[in-house]
Amino acid sequence: MFSTIFWLALCIYAFFVGIILAAGWAKDGNAVVISLMNVCGAFLAHLGSLAAFTKYLEWYRERNEKRLYRIVSSEVGRPVTDLVADQDTQQVLRVLVARYSNDRFCNRVSDGVGTLNRILDSLGMLGRFGLVLASIYLGFEEGFTSDYVYGTIWGSVFVVLLSNLIQIVNEFVSEFLFGRWPGEARLANRNIIPELIAINAKISNG
Repeated sequence: MFSTIFWLALCIYAFFVGIILAAGWAKDGNAVVISLMNVCGAFLAHLGSLAAFTKYLEWYRERNEKRLYRIVSSEVGRPVTDLVADQDTQQVLRVLVARYSNDRFCNRVSDGVGTLNRILDSLGMLGRFGLVLASIYLGFEEGFTSDYVYGTIWGSVFVVLLSNLIQIVNEFVSEFLFGRWPGEARLANRNIIPELIAINAKISNG
């Protein structure tokens, strides 16, 4: 939701700045061209980083799902395609409960890294939004062709890239050190294991 609000605000901002710069064309045409290039360039950089990070997250999620299936398949001793069979539900449940127990240090730490990534994502979003607002304020104070406006516009892009990069590094460090992606155990305990328990209960009652 917040991400949608941010991008809507950014679109409105780009349109707003474009109108103001266009209105000042007669005063300083060269400065206006440079300003428009900065605004449009930063806007395209934002869209590009969002598209790239979204694509990365899709790949990372699919990769982790396949990896989890392989791990459970190895533990249960059955092919991946057979893991959803009724007779395997209890075995899969036992494997997951043991693997993602909160008593295991690796699970607690990797979940902590997942929480850190969510905080970083929120802070990055707030930083981007704050810099967009700052650039509007500085535009009125210093003029929309001011270097201060350029700095805050491109600063918001830097915050995007830095936030995404730190999250990616955290994910691979967590996997390398603890064998879990950030938040993996929390996801299993909140979603996957309860779903398997419900399935197992239906099988037992049926």
